[in-house]
Amino acid sequence: MFSNLKVIMIRRNTYCLILTFFLFTHSYSQQYGLVPKPLFSRVSGEKFSIKGLQIVGYCPDSFFNINYVKKFLNSNDAGRSYARIDLEIDTTEYSRDNYRMRMSKNDITIQAGTVGAYYALQTLKKLDENGTLAEGEIIDGTRAKYRGMHLDVCRHFFTIDEIKKYLDMMARYKFNYFHWHLSEDQGWRIEIKKYPKLAEVGSYRSGTIVGRQTNPEGTGNYDSIPVAGFYTQDQIKEVVAYAKERFITVVPEIDIPGHTLAAIAAYPHLSCTGKLVEVGKRWGVYDEVLCPCQESTYQFVEDILSEVIQLFPSKYIHIGGDEVVKKTWENSAICRSFMKENKLHAMDELQSYFITRVEKFVNSKGRQIIGWDEILEGGLAPNAVVMSWRGESGGIAAAKAKHDAIMTPGKPLYFDHGYSKSKEEPVNIGGKNTLEDIFYYKYSPFSIYDTNFRYILGAQGNVWTEYMKDWKKVEYMVYPRMQALSEIFFMPDDLRNIYDFYDRLGLELDWMDKQGINYRIPEPIGYKDTILVNEKSEINLWPVCKKHKVSAWLDGLPYELKNNLAILEPMKKPRTLKIIVSNGQRESVPYYIVVPAKDKN
Repeated sequence: MFSNLKVIMIRRNTYCLILTFFLFTHSYSQQYGLVPKPLFSRVSGEKFSIKGLQIVGYCPDSFFNINYVKKFLNSNDAGRSYARIDLEIDTTEYSRDNYRMRMSKNDITIQAGTVGAYYALQTLKKLDENGTLAEGEIIDGTRAKYRGMHLDVCRHFFTIDEIKKYLDMMARYKFNYFHWHLSEDQGWRIEIKKYPKLAEVGSYRSGTIVGRQTNPEGTGNYDSIPVAGFYTQDQIKEVVAYAKERFITVVPEIDIPGHTLAAIAAYPHLSCTGKLVEVGKRWGVYDEVLCPCQESTYQFVEDILSEVIQLFPSKYIHIGGDEVVKKTWENSAICRSFMKENKLHAMDELQSYFITRVEKFVNSKGRQIIGWDEILEGGLAPNAVVMSWRGESGGIAAAKAKHDAIMTPGKPLYFDHGYSKSKEEPVNIGGKNTLEDIFYYKYSPFSIYDTNFRYILGAQGNVWTEYMKDWKKVEYMVYPRMQALSEIFFMPDDLRNIYDFYDRLGLELDWMDKQGINYRIPEPIGYKDTILVNEKSEINLWPVCKKHKVSAWLDGLPYELKNNLAILEPMKKPRTLKIIVSNGQRESVPYYIVVPAKDKN
């Protein structure tokens, strides 16, 4: 590990540039064990480790905080046995996120853009940690401007320390946008000084539906366990600063006009009915939403967004716009009059009016809105970015209308879905999004030669927390999906290989074991649900992490694997092989292979 660090700063006035990358048809980064995989890497010599570093830097003071670099490299600055790093931030040669690093035992050279320099140091640290640091060269660059991870803190609340852990993992895998979902029917999570009841009332839920909700009405049992919490404005500033150090932009989401039951519980006049309601205890959508036909609603929204904009320097402000139940609008005499006055003929047009008016306010503050793909309905606001979640059609429509779009379709980028449809998986919202689904996802439906390609900014993994009551469950549902998603931003679609990924992922799983980070232990390589053959089958069941152990039972009895090989023959009756992978501290969910009965013919 990096035990010593000495930094020499050499100021240079000209440091900002653009890198042009060449796409190499062959890459050997598996030898370096990196996730995400660099665009190009070449091992040319033997392995080595670093005991100390001397960094000679050509970079601006505004970029490089020496104390932070020391902390990042885990240095005690003891002042002995240095390897030299020549670090040059040169943005006339390298674009923002890109870098080139040449490594030898005594000299490491990094040329990079401003963020690329940070990513290069991240890479160097990871190589030293996992024991794959060797003489050679890495050239890396991102394919996407927007590399996002989302977190819903409304259905269940998480601490600032847990948010920081999330940001640390995002930084490790080179994500650059954190979408922080801060308001919902089931909880309001941000302090707004002009409206204190949002925190006092809206952040408190008196109970929650028990188990998996099976219908929209939420019939079933409810507990009486309170779920409460909100972030003060000082805590928000702390998270934004923490993210900034890791070159991550925090995008806040205040979901309007739907998913606002918690706000209406605090201020009932915001709805068209004025009905007294409580913070939502079931999942799904609610009839009570903000009323777009009264000026007090717009004043409320503008006041809130004014405080939000002061807290978050992000170019983007997410305003939701999804799943708006328009029943109360349809039944409102005020709305009928308002629509007539503004020549609106349909409820979708009324929602579009609301979104467009809010956008105009946000634009006046120098910011840009993002909305879920429902904001396309009734007419897209002039400068809006569309986040496409109901498949890719919303993103495609936005791009064709020359609007930026971010792809986050439920299949495969909703991380609240199950890893499999096995009943032994922890309770989740349903569906199935496997590592392979995520790893092979192509976030742009357009060819790079299509003029619409430039409007697809990137993609995002979404983490809705209805069924994630604690941080360990969040980690289980997110990791190693986050690692799989990171790959799609750096490697061209046709160069990705899942087995190469598993080889590199094993080193990350070993690192997470050492750090005490929870994750879902993946199925063994070679695992299949059912063997549809009538002859003897040989199945390799290698664990993704070489330090993990695979155990098996055939029809309930212990089954000995020889070199992780299972040899199965069909019999008169179907046979079931149960497989469990252990990391020495905990076990995976059971995986099953069913061998059909032998064909009598």
